[in-house]
Amino acid sequence: MATAPEIARVAHRFNASPQQETPPTTAAGQAGVQSGDGGNFAIRRAGRKDVQAIDQLLRSLPGVWQDSWREDALERALDSARDLAFVAVQDCSIVGFASAHDVGFRAYLSELAVSDDHQRQGVGSQLVYRIETELAARGCAVLIADVYPPAEPFYAERGWRPPHAILLGRRLEVIPRSA
Repeated sequence: MATAPEIARVAHRFNASPQQETPPTTAAGQAGVQSGDGGNFAIRRAGRKDVQAIDQLLRSLPGVWQDSWREDALERALDSARDLAFVAVQDCSIVGFASAHDVGFRAYLSELAVSDDHQRQGVGSQLVYRIETELAARGCAVLIADVYPPAEPFYAERGWRPPHAILLGRRLEVIPRSA
């Protein structure tokens, strides 16, 4: 379990005051947040019932959905993220999605997406903050993300810096499943 100073350090690193109260929470465990345009949205855990709406969100954003992703990519992402997948909901519509994976040594922010109409209104910031807070509370000190280049300023403004590592990738030849 993370100590209070560790949580404060993580909160400070991402421009959130350690004394700042977390957003009010509803009975359903949703954090209610006021967006920059005066609208309200709630952050809650994502579940299988959200797959279709998350799929639509990801496909609506240029450069996010990858043709190489498997047909069941979202289901697998939610299953493997366990309790580290969240959606932002406004007026019963999913306007943001984030998922992370705690692998013990470090955690990975594997996806962050906010609808075009809701960007620059605090939705992405609150989704990332929720994941950071969850990870810090379980003692995870490092969160890494591979970031779509146009989003780099978003992360930089929140204290993210390139790690002392090089991101490498390799395309795998997919082996078809036999019938």
